[in-house]
Amino acid sequence: KVDAIVFIFNCIYMHLKTEKDFIENNILAWGHQYLFLIVNKIDYMKDVEEREEFINEYRSSLSKYTKLKENGIFFTSGGNALTGRIEKNNEILEESGILEFEKELKKCIRRTNKVENNYVTFNVQKDQALSLYKETIEVLNKLKLRSEIEKLEPISNKLNNDTFKVMIVGTFKNGKSTFINAMIGEKILPAFTKPCTAVISEIKKKKKKRALLHFK
Repeated sequence: KVDAIVFIFNCIYMHLKTEKDFIENNILAWGHQYLFLIVNKIDYMKDVEEREEFINEYRSSLSKYTKLKENGIFFTSGGNALTGRIEKNNEILEESGILEFEKELKKCIRRTNKVENNYVTFNVQKDQALSLYKETIEVLNKLKLRSEIEKLEPISNKLNNDTFKVMIVGTFKNGKSTFINAMIGEKILPAFTKPCTAVISEIKKKKKKRALLHFK
């Protein structure tokens, strides 16, 4: 289960039928409320007038795929965004288009957590639920009902988990890894001229950096 989906296109290959088929036959079928469509590598289009015409055309044509309409369509340069983040260059970041996307994503996070207008109430209710959970666990421990405790563990995980999960998808070489690195502000995922992130990768914020591999 994810809270938002980000589909990344490459502006050079916008006419790929496979991508639009995947969105129509799969992503739209999930009925997700927060679907963002990112047209990446927009800096490859050097002609300013051609770029503006392109943006106007696809902002309109892509808006039918997302419930966010034009608020869910963004034109970015993941490479420039990453450079701007690493070099702390706000001008490059602004021009990359990623800040506009992140601003809209943050709005969705606030709506999902239901704390946009009532953050204090939300935390009070959460603390009350955690307190009740702990009291219940203490009683079950005294009664030595380990199986019942295990059944309640997912509730604890849910209460303690304030994360907002974003799934980023797209075909090879659309700049997904670079875009993710730009959001993080660090080169975490490999990004080269040839496809190199051919497995599902999950990134979480932790105190220590580590890589965990799962082999089948």
